[in-house]
Amino acid sequence: MIRMGIDLGTNYIRLCTQEDGLLYNEPCMVALDNQNHVLGIGEDAKDMIGSTDSNVRIISPLRENPINFDALDILLEQLLYEHKAFKMFPKNHSIGKLPNKF
Repeated sequence: MIRMGIDLGTNYIRLCTQEDGLLYNEPCMVALDNQNHVLGIGEDAKDMIGSTDSNVRIISPLRENPINFDALDILLEQLLYEHKAFKMFPKNHSIGKLPNKF
């Protein structure tokens, strides 16, 4: 069994596994376009701050009041996708397929 931990902070997100240790330690930010497509997370999103493209939105979901749960959901889904965490979970056919947002 693979054990994974996620530390959600207002500044950084950390992702680690018992086997591999720290896998991800980057800013808690997501860059989205007007259709909510992910342009980058973490350092990639941070590097887009100040972009002249008006279609790019940089969101720090845990810093907003109230918390932006929609942006947090997108950020976590992309993070888990990039680190292939979905392979760790057993398939449950009664739930159905996850939407492919990316």
